Order: sequence, then C-alpha cells, then structure tokens
Amino acid sequence: MNSFIEIIKNSFARTAHTIKYFPLIFASMIVMKLSLNISNNILFRLSVSKTISNVIIAVLVTFLLSILLNMLSVSVHTRENYQIEPITIPKLMLKVAFNGSLMILFYYFFKNYELSIIALLLIFNPLIETLYMIDEEFYKAILTSIKFNFNHFFVWNIPNIIIFGVLYNLVIKNYKFEDFIMSNELVSIMKFGLLLMFISLFMLYRANLYRILETEGK
Repeated sequence: MNSFIEIIKNSFARTAHTIKYFPLIFASMIVMKLSLNISNNILFRLSVSKTISNVIIAVLVTFLLSILLNMLSVSVHTRENYQIEPITIPKLMLKVAFNGSLMILFYYFFKNYELSIIALLLIFNPLIETLYMIDEEFYKAILTSIKFNFNHFFVWNIPNIIIFGVLYNLVIKNYKFEDFIMSNELVSIMKFGLLLMFISLFMLYRANLYRILETEGK
C-alpha cells in the first residue's frame, strides 16, 4: 500500500515538473480541432466524395495526433535524469495508423456484445502511452500495452479510473454533444477549451505515471 501511494505521489510530482509543456499540449489540441473543422468545410465545399474525404481526414487525424504524442513524449523523455530522444513523428504516424485501425476493427466486431467496449477500454487502457513511450516496431505496441497492463493492473488503472470519474462528474457529464463540436459561439469555445485543459493535464499525468511504472523494474 505504501508503494502504491508513493508511486502516485511521484507521478503527481513529475506532472508538476512537466507542467511547462501544458501550453504546448493544450494548443496542439486546439489546432487539431480547428484543422479538422477547416478541412471538413473545405472538402464539403469542394464536393469531394465521402470515401475520399474520409481518407483525407484519417490521414490528417493521424498526423495531428502524432504531433500531440510527440509533445507528450518530449515532456517525459527530456527530464534531467532521463535523456532519450523522443520518437519521431513519421514513426508515430505509422504506429497510430496501424494500432488505431486494429482498435476500430475490434470496436466494430465487439460493439454488439454487452460490456465488451468497457472491457476493451480496460484491457487496452495504456495503449496510447505505449505508442509514444516505447520506441519499438509499430506492430508490437498492442502486445506491449497488454503486458504493461497485466504487470501494473491496479496501480495503473485504479488512479486513472478515479481521476476520469472525477473529471466526468465535474466536467464531461455537464456537456452536450454540441459542446464537443467547437462552433463559433463564445460559450461553446470556452467550454471546449475548459474540457481540453482538463484532458491535457490528465494526459500529462498518465505519461508520467506510465514512465514511473515502465522504468521501475529496470
């Protein structure tokens, strides 16, 4: 129990240490959303077919998400006592595209089974962090993620579920679907920005907790 508490304390301490990266992560999320909005509008005005539009948006999402993950990688890797070159964006794009496609396939295959989505979310909970924390071949990320989750199931999932539960009850549940689609209305922009602020801090925390658990046995 003392070890569990110590790990959580260290993860919060490291999150505070890396808070200087928060503006970059927050800004990249805003840019991601604006880019997707603009791209959708352009494709719609050009009357591009739905299939081609979906491919273009998928590539854009992969690129923008890889930039975000690269920033998170930098925030954790470039500590005074942990100097490792962050994973490059092209390599992250390949990892995001491959593993993201598998997750979508899993979703469509299991979505009709009761509680299967919750189970998938729990099993693959550390996958995003695995993509940008571990510099390995793109096809190994899922197995690495499952192994990590198995080795650190309680200390990884319990605090993440608690924090997400607090985040959901204080912020997310008060949002309507329209609030997640950033419009030109000031209130909507402010609510969307507040949501991204909490998500950015949560992602920084997860990154630092993952690094602590991933390196504790080395």
